[in-house]
Amino acid sequence: MKILLLGANGQLGQSIVKRAGSNLIIALSKQDLDISDRLKVCIKIDELKPDIIINAAAYTDVNLAEVYPQEAKKINTYGPKYLVDACAINSTPIIHISTDYVFDGKKTSAYLPSDDTNPIGIYGRTKLDGEFYINKYKYGYVIRTSWLFSEYGSNFFKTMNLLANKLDKINVVSDEVGCPTYAGDLADAIILSIQSITSGRLAPGIYHFASGNPCSWFEFANCIFKEGYVQNKLKKIPLIEPINGSVYHKNYDVRPKYSVLDSSKLCQHLDISLPKWEIAILKLFSTSS
Repeated sequence: MKILLLGANGQLGQSIVKRAGSNLIIALSKQDLDISDRLKVCIKIDELKPDIIINAAAYTDVNLAEVYPQEAKKINTYGPKYLVDACAINSTPIIHISTDYVFDGKKTSAYLPSDDTNPIGIYGRTKLDGEFYINKYKYGYVIRTSWLFSEYGSNFFKTMNLLANKLDKINVVSDEVGCPTYAGDLADAIILSIQSITSGRLAPGIYHFASGNPCSWFEFANCIFKEGYVQNKLKKIPLIEPINGSVYHKNYDVRPKYSVLDSSKLCQHLDISLPKWEIAILKLFSTSS
């Protein structure tokens, strides 16, 4: 099987390559293929003729998306459209990674894949518009996830580790609740999903995959600091001051206050348990130098 992975340099892309192996994956970064370039997308996919595509490429800077909406739209909206156009030629299935930010955060229970969407920022809007093209396609799969962290790239886990050894006090948002998700756990679920797709057992549509045990960024940071200190990876536990997202984000308060995802649909199909982000943190500290 020939699997084409787009967005290979991101934390999810690197996690997928690590687990699937370079022999099975054709991993392309933005430098290898800019998905916002329609002609290059068509040429590359026609040249490679993959059996399935994973689109992990995205414009993910929430704040900058508000400043440069067209840049976000090029990658998050037009990119998926061009991929679908190329996939349709050979009926190639595509797994598209999306986000909890397609919701407005007004719900008080976990969001189901079938729930109404209503993004409150440009990032969420462009991601939802990208979903539209995937959902129109006969062989399109959307997997929404949230609050990704890992040993790769730039993410909340790594930022908190860096700040813990530099600062005595850190302000962390306490009124946004979601599901921190280890990119490695998502990568494992994607690989299992591919097996189900190729065997005809997983129907096209929208799915969620995120960790269990929802928490705020403040609670997430507390756990990171405590575990890092226990494992002697952090010299100290800084004082953490809770702060409202509207204050912290200032002019860019476009994140949903509550974006917990219900992942039962996909987990039940794959016969797996909800991953626990606490376990992932423990493993990350225990394997780090």
